[in-house]
This record gives sequence, C-alpha cells and structure tokens, in this order.
Amino acid sequence: MGNGEIGYLVLPNLTGSQREATITVGNQIHRVVQSGVPTGNTDFEGSVTGLSGNCPALAFTVLGVPVRTDSSTEFRRGNCSQVRNGVTVKVDGMFQTNGTLLARRLELKD
Repeated sequence: MGNGEIGYLVLPNLTGSQREATITVGNQIHRVVQSGVPTGNTDFEGSVTGLSGNCPALAFTVLGVPVRTDSSTEFRRGNCSQVRNGVTVKVDGMFQTNGTLLARRLELKD
C-alpha cells in the first residue's frame, strides 16, 4: 500500500526454452518474458560451484549450467589447476546432447 519501488532479478536463461512469469503488485499484473538460448555455441560469465574432477577433466556449474573441460579446452589468464569454487570464469563453449556445456575456452577473471 502506498508509493514505493519494487525490484526483481531474473537470472540468465542459459539452457532452457523461452520462459515467462507474472509479477502482481496491488491490482497490476506485470509479465516478464525471457528468451531461451539457441542450441550450439554460447558464452557467459559467473562463479564456479560444485567443482570436481582432475585436470584437464573438470566438472562444475556456472550460473546453474553444468560445465566440463577436457584436453581440448584452452585456458586463458590462468590454467586448469587455478580453477576453484568461487572463482569467476568466462566460459565459451558448446552445449552437448547430455545438457552439459563443453568449454572450448575458459578465462579466469580477476
């Protein structure tokens, strides 16, 4: 009731089809539509979580997207052994049929 500001956050939709939601404030309905990601190549940046494996075959998630590296992954601004939970990385890769993203390039950010 009254005047004010309401904010909301929509995380990137990196692996799904188009999605939508509604936000109702008072008697006003606001529709939020987010496009899906095309299959194939993509790149995004975020923090590493759930790290497992040994170099060069790592598995982890970034923004909820399962990522894996292998011997073909090019590491920039760092190397495989510097990948840790909480480190920010930029991932450039291709989605696989199993839903994971195979990283072609992985750049460690400051």
